[in-house]
Formats: sequence, C-alpha cells, structure tokens
Amino acid sequence: MRIAGEAGGIWYHGSDKVFSVVREGSTITQWRELAEAFSHQPTVLSYDDHGKIEHNGTK
Repeated sequence: MRIAGEAGGIWYHGSDKVFSVVREGSTITQWRELAEAFSHQPTVLSYDDHGKIEHNGTK
C-alpha cells in the first residue's frame, strides 16, 4: 500500500475541531480515516495492504 501526500491537500488531526495551526510535535495526516481512528485514542492500531484500519480505541 502506498500513501502519498497531496500538495495543497487537506490535512487531518485526531480531533473534530478545525485548526489553522497545530502544536509542534502534533501528528497530522492526509488519510482522514486514520485520523478518525486515532481520535478514539487506541493503544493498538493497524492497517492492512488494502487500507482497512483496526484499533482497540473506545472513545
């Protein structure tokens, strides 16, 4: 599976808020579903070659 960033694309953070600036050290991604999965605060997260995401988050 190849994940490539899109210049000028939308970036996501594991939050439902909109930010124009994020704190240094914050993790962001252009993969929306991955950001949504991290918003559940999992201790374990994985994805397969087809992009299916699994996690143990509960939030």
